[in-house]
Amino acid sequence: MRREEWKRLYGQELGFFAAISASVTHEIKNHLAIINEQNGLLGDMLAMDADDGPVYRKRLSKVVQDVADQVTKADAVVRRFNTFAHTADSPVGAVDIADFLKLFGEISARLARRKRATVLVEPGAECVTIRTRPFELLHLLFCAMNVLLDSGTSKGALRLRLESGAEKVRVQMIRDGDNGAVGTQSSDPALPLLLQRLQACLVFASNGTGLTLELPLELMEAQEES
Repeated sequence: MRREEWKRLYGQELGFFAAISASVTHEIKNHLAIINEQNGLLGDMLAMDADDGPVYRKRLSKVVQDVADQVTKADAVVRRFNTFAHTADSPVGAVDIADFLKLFGEISARLARRKRATVLVEPGAECVTIRTRPFELLHLLFCAMNVLLDSGTSKGALRLRLESGAEKVRVQMIRDGDNGAVGTQSSDPALPLLLQRLQACLVFASNGTGLTLELPLELMEAQEES
């Protein structure tokens, strides 16, 4: 890979990390805002005269449970973000592609909702391990998702489906509820570079509703040294 291509890819990867980080911190902020609101309600209730006995205790218990639920949700968001951040620890490593699709579905959910779509990871092949570039794989999935969501008008669901083969795995992205065909070109400069880095192939569906990413089970040594 030439120096100018490295620079272009590096800039795009920073942009990808920033987009996911901004989305995750927004989710955390939302949960904290609800916790703060519920905490204020607790303070108001404690200052009230609790003459209504059991009814008052029931309301108080509900608020306490709501706070606990929000803490659990915020903790799940932080754990997902931690997993995402650690994908950059090693340039090349073994990953369970099924787990990675679930992770991608979780970290991209809010960004997809902003484009009036939902990400659904369908049951498929399980425990399929490939040797690849983990962070760049998530970036490639992100680029492919945007190719689909940036085309058409009525969004609906974006379905992710995994199929395994003897030498490759295939990730299908199928768009529901659209009235526009998916374009076969993308303006994202990172997409062709990521396909090259991951030795992947992108195939658009003939009916214009989705695409398939084909990934090798193992990167070739020559590619890793480029």
